[in-house]
Amino acid sequence: MPSAESRVAQIEEKVKEHDSAIGELKQSVNDLRREVHDSVADLRSDIREVRTELRDMRAEVHGSRDQMDRRFERMDQKIDRHFMWTVALLATVLLSIVGSVVTMAVTFSR
Repeated sequence: MPSAESRVAQIEEKVKEHDSAIGELKQSVNDLRREVHDSVADLRSDIREVRTELRDMRAEVHGSRDQMDRRFERMDQKIDRHFMWTVALLATVLLSIVGSVVTMAVTFSR
């Protein structure tokens, strides 16, 4: 049977190994905390960038929409103007035809 001193020495050696393992574990946990903290900081930075890009895109979309609205408004005005010209031209042609028919009717009736 081993002596008490040798058993105490074995226990002290195991305690030192455990202390060393616990120290390594503490260091690993601290390293992990730093990595998580850095990752969270990077993620927050990326989220800020995405939000900024989304704001820029929204502004760009609103600008494009406003520009399209102006173009459609101009196109509507142009179509209305051309429609009025066409109606006026058709009315003029109709009056010319009616005038010609009346003139021919008066000429042939004599």
